[in-house]
Amino acid sequence: MSKWESIDDFLSEHKSLIQMIWEIIDDEDYESLSEYSYEIWSKTRSKVNRSPITHCFDCIYIVANCTGKKVSVSYLKYIGQMTLGRGVKAMDSLGRIEDRWFIQDWARDIIIDVIGDEELYQDCVAWWMRDEEE
Repeated sequence: MSKWESIDDFLSEHKSLIQMIWEIIDDEDYESLSEYSYEIWSKTRSKVNRSPITHCFDCIYIVANCTGKKVSVSYLKYIGQMTLGRGVKAMDSLGRIEDRWFIQDWARDIIIDVIGDEELYQDCVAWWMRDEEE
């Protein structure tokens, strides 16, 4: 039995979580930034091997770093502890490149479409791309 009565409840809960986290990170631009994060989350959630909550944190990290709001994985883990009572590790970089959803071609296309700039995307994922190039 699901804790959500409908898919709309599920989507609404995760959208609210994303917005709440963005209010902590940036209380001025949180509305637009949470919309970008939620759009990436909703367009990619069915294809990733991440829990929906962890995936929210991934999408927030990507949007933050692609829009110049620079947040660290550690800071997001702290926010997870504050808001959810447990640390959540965004952008888990363990495993092979094909396991990293945010580097795959289909995800790259979605992220670039949402943020509107391929260079920003490349800068954001450069850390994980370097791992693969070594």
